[in-house]
Amino acid sequence: MTNWLRDLMGGLDFDTLKAEAAEVPLGAEGLLVPPYLAGERTPVFDPDARGLGRRAHPAAQPRTSVPCGVRGHCVRDPAHPRSFDESAPYVTRTLAVGGGVNSPLWTSIVSDVTGRTQLIPRETIGACYGGALLAAIGVGPMDPKTDWAMIDHKVEPDRARRTRYDELYRLRLEIYPATREQMHRLGAWAK
Repeated sequence: MTNWLRDLMGGLDFDTLKAEAAEVPLGAEGLLVPPYLAGERTPVFDPDARGLGRRAHPAAQPRTSVPCGVRGHCVRDPAHPRSFDESAPYVTRTLAVGGGVNSPLWTSIVSDVTGRTQLIPRETIGACYGGALLAAIGVGPMDPKTDWAMIDHKVEPDRARRTRYDELYRLRLEIYPATREQMHRLGAWAK
């Protein structure tokens, strides 16, 4: 595991890693890492146990975790009844903004996980751009039907990948309730 961590950290020498680790408070501020890089041996004997994977896995994981959150909290899902869907009268399209839209990989994963086509506007700053439009509409110089989102391109979901992401999404829905109590106890270490 130490070699894996060293590689993940860009090849830092062990002395630097040890010195940095010594500065972290007891309990690692609530971070818990299951040590199962490729299953577990004696006395667990579970070759399918998984915690962290090879070097690129922790970098790739947020690219799946965040879109699963978008799907669960923003797109209609039976497990999250306060989310919305395209049948809501105020939802007419999905615009993607922010730094993530600069990554074709990220936007394709979001579309694959959510099953939604994303429209990527030319101007991707998002919140301040939309806020400026709402303010202009609110004070009156802009027509409420004004659309400042000039679409640059679309990102369509890939149905084959969506099927695989559906399986991962269902697993993620099971993980939180199964570990909520433990996560809250770990959270106490972060305070």
